[in-house]
Amino acid sequence: MSATVHSLHGGPGAPSIEPLMKLVAPGLGSVNEIILSRMQSDVAVIPALAGHLISGGGKRLRPMLTLASARLLDYEGTRHHKLSAAVEFIHTATLLHDDVVDGGEMRRGKEAANIVYGNPATVLVGDFLFSRAFELMVEDGSLKVLKILSGASAIIAVVGVDVDVGVGVGVGVDVEPELEFGREGRAATLPRRGVPVGPYPSPSPAIST
Repeated sequence: MSATVHSLHGGPGAPSIEPLMKLVAPGLGSVNEIILSRMQSDVAVIPALAGHLISGGGKRLRPMLTLASARLLDYEGTRHHKLSAAVEFIHTATLLHDDVVDGGEMRRGKEAANIVYGNPATVLVGDFLFSRAFELMVEDGSLKVLKILSGASAIIAVVGVDVDVGVGVGVGVDVEPELEFGREGRAATLPRRGVPVGPYPSPSPAIST
């Protein structure tokens, strides 16, 4: 297996994600289209509440890393676009749930969704986005991808219970790295455990589905 090296160094000055954004820009446009399409519902509060957060200026770092992982292995298909959208939906759902649990009032520079729409709607729309994420995973058709992202989702939930509720962890998953760093470790779960789905659609026998 060979791979092209794509430099992410932006030259002199402070570190920047600008080179990463340029690397994945074409794919990120498609990912955004999928996100906007799949957050729609006949229940008006769902796209309104989801859009309140999704269009609120997030960096899309997790989808960008997923796209980049595919680019780094020269995958030229489009399956990773839906997987990147799934990663973003999981992340967004956790943010909605976190703001309810924490009583958060601000998110991305404006009132949090739970303040605008209330706790029940915010929790349920978070559940809706989780469901959309799993729909996208199933549509991809790879059990390996489903295992990676469902496992990452489980770890996010387990660490959330331990950190936010404080009842301790009692399930059979390896969450030690995330628990060690608390909230920061939980936030890093998708980049650490979910982003590797990017290369799995690659035709390379070493990483095939």
